[in-house]
Amino acid sequence: LAKKQLDTAEVALAELDEVAKVEYIQHIKAIPSEEGRQAELALFRRHPDEAERILLQATPPLVYRAIKLNVNLFRWTRALDLAMKHRAHV
Repeated sequence: LAKKQLDTAEVALAELDEVAKVEYIQHIKAIPSEEGRQAELALFRRHPDEAERILLQATPPLVYRAIKLNVNLFRWTRALDLAMKHRAHV
């Protein structure tokens, strides 16, 4: 996954019967924006702060996705901080 070869990862995980991971890889492949895919890959690698950084550095910043990411990870305070800072989705 370091080189973002999702097709190869999908086949390998399928061979290992890692159904949940295969479904997540398919979810990542369906994301339309490159930044969104990169952020989801960072989450897959268990790097939520990197995922948030990727979303916020996108042009334009994907603030809603960054807030939603933190809510899904039960990081309520961080989600609220982002919403207040960007004055969006409060």
